[in-house]
Amino acid sequence: MTLLKTSFWIALSTGIRLVAGFVVAKVLAVYLGPVGFAVIGQFQNFIQMVLTFSGGMIQTGVVKYIAEFRDNDTEKAKILSTALWICLLSALIIGVFLFLLRDVIAIKVLQDIHFSGFITLFAITLVFYVLNIFLISILNGEGAIRYLTLSNVGTSILGLILTLFFVHYYHLRGALLALVSTQSVVFFFTLSLVVKSHWFRLANFVQKIDFEYIRNFFKYAAMGVTAAFMLPFSQIIS
Repeated sequence: MTLLKTSFWIALSTGIRLVAGFVVAKVLAVYLGPVGFAVIGQFQNFIQMVLTFSGGMIQTGVVKYIAEFRDNDTEKAKILSTALWICLLSALIIGVFLFLLRDVIAIKVLQDIHFSGFITLFAITLVFYVLNIFLISILNGEGAIRYLTLSNVGTSILGLILTLFFVHYYHLRGALLALVSTQSVVFFFTLSLVVKSHWFRLANFVQKIDFEYIRNFFKYAAMGVTAAFMLPFSQIIS
């Protein structure tokens, strides 16, 4: 893909994301007020922190190794299979903890134990969050800028639509529901983009785990997890 086309797709994605984000912020401010807006901000920071430990921590490694071995199906199969199992296992473990601690998290993060149902929903759908990040990392590593842009644009537009709908009818609860459900729905759209890519091979995702790549992935995780964790954590406890 030429530099001009790449710049166009990146600019399109950025523009739509900024406009959608601005509209969502305005709607939340009008419908929820400062208190509700603050709760949404807390929940967003919490989600980001959880995703860091649920597969997001190896995102950079996936992009790097897929880009490096883009034309080597043998190595790519090791990378994809190992990364997929890391993502699924981490999502399962953290999802269980979220479910077990849902009441505590609801009080600490959302300031109301009656919102614990949204923590439960997040725990159940966490795997879709994680898999969506995983697929986006693959698209990035493959240099599939057009598909990567379409996924980002789809996320922005769908997030906008769901937020407008749910906030209008259910206010704060609707905003929380939109926040939890958007990434889960977008996963299936991103999956469709990956599946119809010319380089997609289902067999590449079901090979044996490679322990060398596990070590390599966690080197990237160790470098990025502290910085990615501390900012949202500091905002939650402040």
